[in-house]
Amino acid sequence: MNDFIDPGPRRARWVVIACGALATLVAAAGLIVWVLKPHSGDSQTVPPGALPPMATGSSTSVPSGPVRLGAGSQTVQGIAVGHPHSPVGAVTAGTEYLTQVLSNLDPARARTIATVIADPSFADASDYLAEGAVNLRRTLGVSTIGPVPLGASLTFGPAAYQLRDATPDTTTVLVLGYLSTTAPGRQVASTIGVYPIRLHWAATDWKVLPPDPADATDYTSLATQPGSAEAAAQGWQEIIP
Repeated sequence: MNDFIDPGPRRARWVVIACGALATLVAAAGLIVWVLKPHSGDSQTVPPGALPPMATGSSTSVPSGPVRLGAGSQTVQGIAVGHPHSPVGAVTAGTEYLTQVLSNLDPARARTIATVIADPSFADASDYLAEGAVNLRRTLGVSTIGPVPLGASLTFGPAAYQLRDATPDTTTVLVLGYLSTTAPGRQVASTIGVYPIRLHWAATDWKVLPPDPADATDYTSLATQPGSAEAAAQGWQEIIP
């Protein structure tokens, strides 16, 4: 079985901490590994507010307040690219890339996104993201081939960020945000999730690294209402559109 579809632990995936039917939908997509499931094994639960410092180097220090999303220096295939080689640039790049991937149900578009955002080491990124779009459509109960059916949609709204395991050239950006879906004959479903994305500075821009099969970190404890006192206590910083 393609491990993109297989919910087992053989390959770590981008993570959402969610609830209800939408959680089931996202889990089935294969994009995410832990959705409304108790996690067993060797995972490391992240304590609230555990924000490791950025390693010293040529980049600027870790942002300690809101980050306003920039447009990048240019747009390629509708995706903002050319983000600064800095922690703020990593936040804006990671947020842009997650928004693109998590607001898409078109496998062809997913392949296009992959060609723009994937690191050279992420060799199967096009197949990986395209499979996710197909599975999301299947779980929504709509056709998995052809144009996205009328009335079906997936929308991601980023709200806050944290940084993890950061060095000047690699970092994991955690994005707290809202994932909403619509499907013909169904009400809009929305939930709050925590989404990590691993980035690498590849010569001219931040690029997405492949999932790390050794990373079993569980971010469940960080899922909370954006903008709340609890979110602030857990170290979340606002993302300003």
